[in-house]
Amino acid sequence: MNKQLYASGAALKAHMPSVHLKVQDWGLTTVKSYMIAKGVYPAHQVDAVEVEYKRFLTLCFAFPQLAFAISAEVDKFWHVHILFTQDYHAMCLEIGGGFLHHRPDILDTDELLEKCFYRNTLPAYQDNFGPITPDLSRSVICICRPDGPSTDPNMEYEMLMAT
Repeated sequence: MNKQLYASGAALKAHMPSVHLKVQDWGLTTVKSYMIAKGVYPAHQVDAVEVEYKRFLTLCFAFPQLAFAISAEVDKFWHVHILFTQDYHAMCLEIGGGFLHHRPDILDTDELLEKCFYRNTLPAYQDNFGPITPDLSRSVICICRPDGPSTDPNMEYEMLMAT
């Protein structure tokens, strides 16, 4: 599978309008309650992180051929959502048509994460959601692969590294 770079101007509203609505409508009340109870986020912060998590999911589902880097705060939300395996799996299948795999940043170089952030995440986010909030930084690579993980994870990032 050859990963591509984000084409600026490929705004979500014109590219795949129903994805954003489906992600926005996906209920995460139980997941958020769990996070608050376990001290992952304080009650006053969890809703704001949920917004960013859902924006990240929207990009991943709308542009499954791309890799996106996300902030540590969004990554924590993603980790907890994955713990709710049935809900996470159902969401991935219903909205994305396949499982959204988590790729920890430890598997990639800082150079690759930076390229992913500046060439995919930042332009896609800005085109579709406006200016990026200052606390969003690159720390994790996400890939939506309905066909499962590659035998050579670095092959999927050859496009990023070649540019």
